[in-house]
Amino acid sequence: MIKSEILKTLMDVPVIDAHQHLPPEEELVSRRVDFFLLFSTYCRADLCSAGMEPAVYDRLRNDQDMPVEDKWKAFSPFYPMVKYGSYAKPALIWLREVLGYCLVPCARP
Repeated sequence: MIKSEILKTLMDVPVIDAHQHLPPEEELVSRRVDFFLLFSTYCRADLCSAGMEPAVYDRLRNDQDMPVEDKWKAFSPFYPMVKYGSYAKPALIWLREVLGYCLVPCARP
C-alpha cells in the first residue's frame, strides 16, 4: 500500500531533464572550442582504456593553441576503439545533426 502511494506521488512530480557534462556556458564562450571537447567528458575513460595516455588526453582537452589537425592525429588512432561506445554517441549525434559530419557509417534520410 505505501509503495503504491509513493509511486503515485512520484508520478505527479514534474521532471526536467537538463543532464549535461559540458563546461559552463561562460567557459565555453571564453575558449576556442573544437571537436575534442565533445569527446572529452565521459569518453576520457574509454580513450584511456583504449591506450591514450592521460597526458595526451589532458593536452587535447586543454591546449587551445593546438591545431585541430594535430588534435585529430592524436585522437584518430583511438577513435575506432571508442566510436561505437555509448559514451561517444552524444558527440557523434552532435557532429552529425549540428555540424553535418558523420564519422561512423550512417544513412541520411
